Amino acid sequence: AEFGRSIHFSFAIGAVSNVGEVAQKPGISVAPNPSDGRFTLQLANAVGPIDLTVYDAIGHVVRSLQPATGVDIQLDLTGLSDGPYTVRMVTPDGVAITRLLKQ
Repeated sequence: AEFGRSIHFSFAIGAVSNVGEVAQKPGISVAPNPSDGRFTLQLANAVGPIDLTVYDAIGHVVRSLQPATGVDIQLDLTGLSDGPYTVRMVTPDGVAITRLLKQ
């Protein structure tokens, strides 16, 4: 009964500039993963202040760090329960999230 009806949407796209200068988003690589609780985090494309937060499986904050840029971070979760954890890194250029598994 509704066959043949149409819906129209209007939208506008703003001007695009500096197309060649796309900023790299921050990223996190983890080794080893899974681990016994000792992880090395490498932060890629992280510039400016960094806030690094580790959450347990139900979303509670278990670690909070403000590491220096350009260094590997040794993250020790050996005192915590085995299971999955989420690492969230916030920089002025964006947010990166990765998962860890402590066994």
